[in-house]
Amino acid sequence: MKYAPAGICAALLLAACAGVSRGQSESDTPASWRISIAPTVGALLFDSHLADYRWDTSLSVQPGLRIGVHHARYSAALRTSWAATEQSTGFLDEATVPRVHMTQLDLALEGRIATLGSVELWGSAHGGRMFLGYEPDHMTVDAGGSPVTVSFDPIDEWCYGAGIAFRRDLARHLALGLQLDGTGFQLDTAHRNGSEIVASREGFVNWSLSVALLGFMSLNSVR
Repeated sequence: MKYAPAGICAALLLAACAGVSRGQSESDTPASWRISIAPTVGALLFDSHLADYRWDTSLSVQPGLRIGVHHARYSAALRTSWAATEQSTGFLDEATVPRVHMTQLDLALEGRIATLGSVELWGSAHGGRMFLGYEPDHMTVDAGGSPVTVSFDPIDEWCYGAGIAFRRDLARHLALGLQLDGTGFQLDTAHRNGSEIVASREGFVNWSLSVALLGFMSLNSVR
């Protein structure tokens, strides 16, 4: 089942929120509030089922940016990322393959599960919006001797998922993070079944692996 790995990630996050960390003592003093800004870069693996709708599902480079608020074992981060691929139309005389630009904006809630030596293990859950745009956004094709213009409207959908991350401090205000995320979303689809065109709404899951360089700035401790 494609949602099983995301479910495992969510279970890890619940364990963190329930205080099942073995690497963190209950007597730890609360850490001060901090904010972080981090550029990210990684790879996005598209759901293989998208290939059935003529998507190129090979790995895509995925740069991004995250801004987080941190306190003790918990944090919240506003994240955005970008990726691109191609989706063929299937027209026999197709000279240009439309390029699909994917922008994701989400809010991630994170909890530290354990500390293993100098490496921290974090779990996260996230939700937000996914925006798809086409380039070009219209195409003129020959339909039996008559030119027909096909438009590719932009798409925006809710997205949701879970992930795990490994983080290690490099300096007092600098850390390196490795993040694995599974993100689910739904799209309206259409495919041919014999002589019929079947329209349906289907779910997909993309996977991303990214590296983040987190720069921290401390705020006044909450009394």
